[in-house]
Amino acid sequence: LRETLGPGYALVASHTLGAMHIAVFAREGVAAAVRRVRTASVATGLANAVGNKGAVGVSLRVGGTSFCFVSCHLTAHQNA
Repeated sequence: LRETLGPGYALVASHTLGAMHIAVFAREGVAAAVRRVRTASVATGLANAVGNKGAVGVSLRVGGTSFCFVSCHLTAHQNA
């Protein structure tokens, strides 16, 4: 990702659950203002323990604005 983004970006948070990954980058000038970084994951695979299904997330604040980024891989074809 760093190679794709090029110079001037900093990794502010990342989290992994099984094969699911999330990474949040910010411009270096903005990265210095990032606060309250939190990461979390929820496994919903076999017995709610295996990381083949579930979600990963990152929350943070920049100034007075909150951001939340979520990536998930859920079971297909489930009736709600």
